[in-house]
Amino acid sequence: MAETVDCDVEDDRIFGQYANAFRVVHEGDELLLDFCLYQDGRAKLVQRVRVTQGLFQAMLERMVEESRADLLAEGLLIDVPTA
Repeated sequence: MAETVDCDVEDDRIFGQYANAFRVVHEGDELLLDFCLYQDGRAKLVQRVRVTQGLFQAMLERMVEESRADLLAEGLLIDVPTA
């Protein structure tokens, strides 16, 4: 189970960078998460984050957990009962 930790965010970083697209690039044992601004058929990199594969897996699990109800309602996730 993940630990809950407070994370201070400086005032000038509260909004963050806007991105409407992303890609995942394998680089050795790590992954690069490229967050991009896509418009007019082109993408511009706005932020790159290097993560371990373990962190990436935890991020995926957390995103599904946080959006589970919406994904079920939209038919993008199906609950399969276990035996």
